Amino acid sequence: MKDWLTCFPAYGFLLCVPQGREADCLAPFHARGLDATVVGMIDKSGLLALRSGEVEVTVLDLTSDRVTGLAR
Repeated sequence: MKDWLTCFPAYGFLLCVPQGREADCLAPFHARGLDATVVGMIDKSGLLALRSGEVEVTVLDLTSDRVTGLAR
């Protein structure tokens, strides 16, 4: 485990939480000094999109088996 953690020292998790329970999910991370924040919401589009300012990129289309890249 030590070798694996030192090979990949930075990683993140994308968690889905019922609306209204976000604080319950964030609290254990914050209690351990880890950054965690709400970054989006689930809708019926079937798309996982990332946005920075006005730029939005779809990185995963759950309506198909295709994974797209972040670069265009």
